[in-house]
Amino acid sequence: MQASHPPPPGRQGDTAHRPDATTQAPAQGDDEAVALRDLRWRFWCTLPLTAAMTALEMAPRPLGWISPGRQDWLELLLSLPVVLWAGAPMFIGCAQSIARRTPDRWTLFGIGTGATFVYSVAVTLAPRLFPVTAAADGWTGVHLEAAAVIISLMLGLQMLELRARAVAQPVVSQALPPPIVQRVAQAQRSQASMQAWADELAGHAVPALLTIAVLTWLAWGVLGSEQGWQLGLVHAVAVTLIACPAALVLATPLSGMVAIGRAAALGIVFRDATALEQFSRIDTLMVDKTGLVTQGQPTVASVVAAPGVCEDEVLRLAASLEQQGRHPLALAIVAAARARGLVPEQVQDMTAAPGRGMRGSVAGQRLALGNRLLMAHVGVDLSLLQTPAEGLREAGCSVVFLAYEPPLGRPEGLAPDRTQPHPLLGLLALSDPIHATSAEAVQALHATGLRLVMTTSDALTTGVALAQQLGIDEVYGEVEPGDKLTLVHRLQREGRVVGMAAEGRRDAAALDEADAVVALGLGNNAAIDRAHVTLVEPDLLRIARAHAVARAAVVNMWQNLACAFVCPVLGVPLAAGLWYAWTGWPFTPVMAALAGGLSSLAVLANAMRLRSVA
Repeated sequence: MQASHPPPPGRQGDTAHRPDATTQAPAQGDDEAVALRDLRWRFWCTLPLTAAMTALEMAPRPLGWISPGRQDWLELLLSLPVVLWAGAPMFIGCAQSIARRTPDRWTLFGIGTGATFVYSVAVTLAPRLFPVTAAADGWTGVHLEAAAVIISLMLGLQMLELRARAVAQPVVSQALPPPIVQRVAQAQRSQASMQAWADELAGHAVPALLTIAVLTWLAWGVLGSEQGWQLGLVHAVAVTLIACPAALVLATPLSGMVAIGRAAALGIVFRDATALEQFSRIDTLMVDKTGLVTQGQPTVASVVAAPGVCEDEVLRLAASLEQQGRHPLALAIVAAARARGLVPEQVQDMTAAPGRGMRGSVAGQRLALGNRLLMAHVGVDLSLLQTPAEGLREAGCSVVFLAYEPPLGRPEGLAPDRTQPHPLLGLLALSDPIHATSAEAVQALHATGLRLVMTTSDALTTGVALAQQLGIDEVYGEVEPGDKLTLVHRLQREGRVVGMAAEGRRDAAALDEADAVVALGLGNNAAIDRAHVTLVEPDLLRIARAHAVARAAVVNMWQNLACAFVCPVLGVPLAAGLWYAWTGWPFTPVMAALAGGLSSLAVLANAMRLRSVA
């Protein structure tokens, strides 16, 4: 554990790493429930037709009760609703991608399946123009069932994708504000930065794969047997289908969507998928003590009065200064005074010193209540109570001093003590219980490799006592809002990627420079707008869980990308002819579609594992 006072101000011209640019979440698309119903209708209405065609094709040729030519016509009639109605949205997507000159998975699907269907229709209508498979029977093989099976498979995969989106929707409290629910929905539809790379790769891969498919067809036609052109078309279509980048397109969006939904169920709201990535990269987390490590509900543990001053008077005057305050320490002091039946006095000329304390006039006398820095600012010597103050700090208490500001004078009603003209009136020690989850949270943060840095406006001794108890790595005492910016810069110059959790009102400059920001609670829109992560309620354990979810999501994205690459890399050579060379059997379009479908299913299954993270 490293303990330190606030870092010195940075020199003019010092620079720090700025947060990576993040993209705004895209607008919500079409109603996914409507899309899912449409897919179900198309899938289940045409699945019996696909099954019937597959059964006909698997039966020995020719069938005894129907001639080969009539069987082809029967399969053609069965295939028309499947291809022209059920597959219409996918062919439209193919046409749109070609018109935009942005080839994607629908380009490969449309060209491969369309070529299979058009060829099979041509064979059915004019069989004499094509080489026969069995000369004795005059039958020419068609692949209408392949087109139907491929379309049914693609519809099924799309249904699974939409179902996965539905499963990934977070289970959030009804009390969660609608804007936050909308923020989660938008975040789930956003893209991670690595998805842009995957999309660019897919865009380059599609033309290359189409070229490979054409070369496959030409090679089979020129170098093959009498049926070389027909077999070449079968293998060329198989190349386009097995290399279809459906899994590549799904790889990172599914992981991000499931992870963001899982986080929301834990009371953690990620701004978007890019924020998820950025938060996973931090190696140092900077947090405030009060309200995050501790409960933020302090109580007055002790009042120590200077010689000649009674404890109740110290508490009454302190409560007078803090009666309008909203800080947890102010509320605790006022509550303690009321518990003793003490009535605060009216205060004039109130002045807040952020991170230090309060100043004001009571009965015509100027009083100051705050930490050592405030006392030094107003010129009060603390040596009189230094020993009891340090002992209370070592016990983990926050210590605030009460003094009247020079020139010397005493508030009305306070009897003068000619033997002790010292302006210091006393001190109050406040104890803030450690949050029940803090010890577990520190262990969880350390388990993910994070270094925990705690800042506090209390004296360093108080922070060290707490840090030693919990195992916090670094602690900085008597930190004022401006010091946090300097500390962020220092940590970044040391090569650290800094995440910062803060309430945002007084820490705006430091939050702007931190690599990742955690907003504590939903009440501060300024902090939420800056934040990569927003906690529904301040809790250090939630930050640990957010980091665990983010790290798991990024690992899951890379796993999915690797899985999406395996099928094309291994499958294209097999589909082009290697499988035929080994086995003597063609690598059919149906086999290619099944292989590509398994790749997409693997991506879906892997992404769903994120539902159990943290």
